[in-house]
Amino acid sequence: MINFDNIDRHSRLYAFLAPLIKSGFRSFYRSVTIVGEEHIPSKGVPCIVIANHQNGLMDPMTQLLLFKDGRQPVFIARGDIFKRDFIARLLRFLKILPTFRTRDGDRNDVRRNNDIFLLAGEILKKGGTLMMYPEAQHQHGRYLGPFKKGFPRICFTAVELSDYQLDLQVLPITIHYSTYEYRGGDLLAVVGEPITFRELYPAYQEEPNHAYQLLNDKVRTHLPKMMIDISDREHYRELDMLRLMVSEERLDKRDKNDFYQRFIEEKRVIDRLMAFKDENEAEYLKIIEETRNYCDLLDQEEFGDRALANPQTWGRALWKDFLLTLSIPLFLFGLVHHFIPIWLTEWVTKKIKDRQLKSSIRFALPLLLSPLWYLILFLILIFSLKSLFFTILWLIAAAISYKFLFYWLIWVKKLFKSYFYLLQRKSDQVMRLKKLRKRIIDMVQSLL
Repeated sequence: MINFDNIDRHSRLYAFLAPLIKSGFRSFYRSVTIVGEEHIPSKGVPCIVIANHQNGLMDPMTQLLLFKDGRQPVFIARGDIFKRDFIARLLRFLKILPTFRTRDGDRNDVRRNNDIFLLAGEILKKGGTLMMYPEAQHQHGRYLGPFKKGFPRICFTAVELSDYQLDLQVLPITIHYSTYEYRGGDLLAVVGEPITFRELYPAYQEEPNHAYQLLNDKVRTHLPKMMIDISDREHYRELDMLRLMVSEERLDKRDKNDFYQRFIEEKRVIDRLMAFKDENEAEYLKIIEETRNYCDLLDQEEFGDRALANPQTWGRALWKDFLLTLSIPLFLFGLVHHFIPIWLTEWVTKKIKDRQLKSSIRFALPLLLSPLWYLILFLILIFSLKSLFFTILWLIAAAISYKFLFYWLIWVKKLFKSYFYLLQRKSDQVMRLKKLRKRIIDMVQSLL
């Protein structure tokens, strides 16, 4: 295992690359919204940032967007990804420390956790910023998993190293995505008020394990208030559909494109349903059963709930078809210039079974390939055009068309769903879906 000493030392290369990577990350999404930036502690204040973990590499990238003061925070990640020396060195450059679970490594690896926790504690003692995920693994949906002991151990290690003088702050962050898999979605980060835990120092001195549990319990109560937490995982599919259905019906037209307002409405729906489950489980299960029937019927169709919520007309669909047809040359221009990296990215992505990692591949692989690919394009163009000026203009146009082609594909997909809906809108199946949808929404609306 490589040496991780001085991992928190300022890196000029990291400082040069970070803005470029952040820019590429922002361009991956249609919108990026950060709420509560005023709660972020100043640079130099010892701070451990915790967040829900639902989307692989995209979660730490979102956290990096929060800091605009030049700090270089250190991350903690699961140790099994450090097995290969090259990967471990790359992760060290990215300022990521390993922590091992029993299932991740052998006993020697797990014993090294004490050294890692001491190193992390020293970073915090010096006023550094540390980032980690208390769940110790990403979840497979919009819910919060149980917290592990690693997070409180690091907190109290830092406090103990300072002889209990350190006023360590825990900064809670929740991250939300409109889609886990694809480019062109919406991203939201909610930053909560920092949490301190000085009142737990005596408990740690008396019984560390009890103090670990107390800190986990204290911090974990904050995150569900800042996120959509579908705690009834047995009925996750139905609740996730209710989240979309009911919020779409309740949002004003101007708020439907505001991802933060959409998040607030979706959270209100889920929180109320979770409370209603405790109040009247029998009626709650009736709503779940109706929604299950709706999902089963909708799965038989080639369109989704959005087509029923916002039905298209033939005139509007044909107008969009006309505009998409006009833009085919720009789409083809982008496809021709990027076919190989796009094909390679999708080929790798298809081999990833965990959908919470798919967007990570779709972001990271093109980012790694782009310098080499654009160098190849540059050499081809400079020899063909024999003009540096026109070569640069061509490459700029190619870069713009790269982003456009993904949105073009999204628009085409939505248009085809509209056509499928329009062709069947008067069928018995669609009429049954509409009635069932309205009944379900009315049932939930009565609770809100």
